[in-house]
Amino acid sequence: MKRIITVLALLLVASTAYADQITYRPALTFTVDANPTTSTAATTAPSAYIDTVRVMSTVDVFLSIGVSPNASAGVTAMYIPADKPEYLNIRSGEQIAVLGVSASGVVYITEMTQ
Repeated sequence: MKRIITVLALLLVASTAYADQITYRPALTFTVDANPTTSTAATTAPSAYIDTVRVMSTVDVFLSIGVSPNASAGVTAMYIPADKPEYLNIRSGEQIAVLGVSASGVVYITEMTQ
């Protein structure tokens, strides 16, 4: 009997976790060229009402978010592998900078709305 109650409790907790997920819709998408020699910042900042972006890259990149971001291979930038989407929070006025790890490619940044 204790096992059944434990299983039911776990199912209840798991179903509650899924109910808290937010569904997003894609809005504007813009691109940033990534190359392994120079940090490149997006020329377009996300719209003022956007607080989540989806980042998808054709190559492995280091990514940094800020008012004047500079991506580097150091601890201030986030590593994002190629073809693995990342959902990131961003504040009004911030931009995204990227640096290719070892090859040139394109980073697609999509504004996400609810």
